[in-house]
Amino acid sequence: MSGSRIAFVGALALAVVVVGLAWGRITRAPGIDYYATWAASRAVGGGHVEDPWSISGRKQVGRWAAARALDAHASPRERAVAGPVIAANDGAPFAPGTPFLLTVIGAPSVDDYEADYVFFSLASLILYVASVLWICRQLGYPPTPSLFALSYFAGTFGPYLSGEGVANVHAIQLAIVAALPAVMSARNARRGEIAAGALFAAGVAFKPNLLPVALPALVALLVRGRGRTLLVACAGAFAGAGLSFAASALFFGREDCWHDWARTLPDLLRPSFGVAMGNFSLATVLRALTGIDAGGVFLPLVLVGLVFFEAATAEPRVSASPNPVPPRAEFVALVGLGGVALVWTARLAWLHYFVLAAPLLLYVLRPAGGRAVTATRRERIAGSAAAVGFAPFHYLGLPPLAMALTMHVALLVVVVLALRILRRSRQIGPTVPS
Repeated sequence: MSGSRIAFVGALALAVVVVGLAWGRITRAPGIDYYATWAASRAVGGGHVEDPWSISGRKQVGRWAAARALDAHASPRERAVAGPVIAANDGAPFAPGTPFLLTVIGAPSVDDYEADYVFFSLASLILYVASVLWICRQLGYPPTPSLFALSYFAGTFGPYLSGEGVANVHAIQLAIVAALPAVMSARNARRGEIAAGALFAAGVAFKPNLLPVALPALVALLVRGRGRTLLVACAGAFAGAGLSFAASALFFGREDCWHDWARTLPDLLRPSFGVAMGNFSLATVLRALTGIDAGGVFLPLVLVGLVFFEAATAEPRVSASPNPVPPRAEFVALVGLGGVALVWTARLAWLHYFVLAAPLLLYVLRPAGGRAVTATRRERIAGSAAAVGFAPFHYLGLPPLAMALTMHVALLVVVVLALRILRRSRQIGPTVPS
């Protein structure tokens, strides 16, 4: 057996073990985030509450969930998770997500928390594994490095482990982000642009914090003069938003559910959670260090930085071509930068939000070879060191502020490296088929 074959078999065995261990951890977790959303969705779907976002509606959800947990048919997992979720908020569970999020969680439910949790967790794990491998595929990773990357992201990547423990929807979000470059680079450009717009709009309807993910691609297309591409994508976005709104209205049985949800926006835009409670947003970290609230500054800074970079690296030959759309690998980098923009501009960023930095980290660390422009040896060493910054420090007892600072420094290193590689790639021109 050749050395490359042995390496592949070893990487495959490691990935299987790591994913198997992940599933073992998932089956032992109560799924506190999933339960809060599941309870609200089931209360709505069963006609027990109409507005799960109001204080009175949340208390109705709490009473319904408490009664279910006392039922003889409730699973041990449901009993274990119901008490903390309800008691932590004086009988009113946290306001759930958007109507479309409740629809996605509630529509396939069989009204059995154990069965629903297992289905959601298995689907999430499959999506996460597929997303990491698909991003690797789009970046030109060979099979063996792809499997080693999967082992890292499923076994030691702190943001994923954090989301895995509470059964959040981070895997679904990463799947949306992973699909966007492939859809946008479809052979039929117009269909791809429509599909990308529809997918992104549905993703935002599912979790509105995905909005900043589009900023780097939006700026890149504007600087390249791709106004028509953006218009077609906007048409797709209207279609995606319309379908999401319609599905939500069908699930809730009324059209004004989004109006009820919108009343929670002031609290969502100015969350009260600090670093000690797990909010690792850049604004919150800066406030903890200096006492200064600079949350409104980061979005303009990110936008100015993106515009400056695009203007400085725009390649005339590409801009003058009939279809000056970035190649797929570059789109992966752009959505990865968008994931970082989400963490840097949001006022609320739980640890599992950092999962969306995975595409950018994979872009920086993709193996050399072929005609792709990749990291230099020094850049690869720096990128590998940055990857260590995403270790599961929450399991090692590192204080929250130190952990948040470590991750933001790691993000900054990854962003700088990605921009350097992008700049060189644009100077040389697109040499690898998209």
